[in-house]
Amino acid sequence: EVPADVVQLSSSEEEGGSYVDTCNLDGETNLKIKSALSATATCNTHALVSRLSGSLDYEGPNKRLYTFFGKAVINKETV
Repeated sequence: EVPADVVQLSSSEEEGGSYVDTCNLDGETNLKIKSALSATATCNTHALVSRLSGSLDYEGPNKRLYTFFGKAVINKETV
């Protein structure tokens, strides 16, 4: 359980996908499919992730569960 907003960089699944349980937030019991950033989805080892450099610019906390506004700059490329 992660009690925070998360930006998924990668996962062990193809295409950087994962399944997220949000029942504590919205009461829905079905898993939701989430995807990693396209620029980082294939970085699935510690060595590859350690080569990443960048920053995140994002909105402050709010009550909207289904939208997120932000910008990622990964290795000098905005994604």
